[in-house]
Amino acid sequence: MNFHSIHVDFSGIDFPVLSELTLSLQTMLELYPDMEASIVAIGNSDFLLRYFSRMQEGKKSTWRKIKEIQESIQSSRTDTKNPMTIYHWREGKKVKHCFCLGACLSSCTKEELVSLIAQIRKHNPVLETDTVSSIVYHEFAHMLDATFDISRDSEIFRILRQIGHDSEEIYYVGRELFADSFAEYYASEHPSQESTDLVSYVNRKYLENRSKEKQRGKRLIKTIQPK
Repeated sequence: MNFHSIHVDFSGIDFPVLSELTLSLQTMLELYPDMEASIVAIGNSDFLLRYFSRMQEGKKSTWRKIKEIQESIQSSRTDTKNPMTIYHWREGKKVKHCFCLGACLSSCTKEELVSLIAQIRKHNPVLETDTVSSIVYHEFAHMLDATFDISRDSEIFRILRQIGHDSEEIYYVGRELFADSFAEYYASEHPSQESTDLVSYVNRKYLENRSKEKQRGKRLIKTIQPK
């Protein structure tokens, strides 16, 4: 897979795990190609801390948010139960993202990782698969949500209610429920109707945004045409 301008470090990850991670991410970027430009880095905590340390020197407007991200990464460096976390920040009007690969990814085989995912799924009423790809799909959903604020839409609220979540639960952990349902659709061979409806809505919102961006681009081109 070509990552173009994305800063990447996959050192130490078991090859079968890495293969499924990158294939899953490639699948997402083929489906949502506009999102690739917003991903700036993928790697473990040490790699990202070094990256943000360099970035902080030249991005004064984002120092506060970057510092928060650095502190979060630092505090979770030894967490062996969280395979992946995505972080977001703004640079002007653009939302940027990085994937932080958990410590467990560099210390376990694919079989061990799948076992860990199965343990996590015991506390998850939505996901029905114990696959490495479900991790990527879940975090990618957070990326879409951070960019378009989809999980707060009334249609998503309605779908999550259909799944069986009450209003208070959706209010407090709606973003996680949204990401779980998104991941369930792409990771499961037989996704539920609710997760299918959710992803269909996400795709409509994504395409609407692409259309708006194209229209903005056309208007911008017109404004800079020579008189």
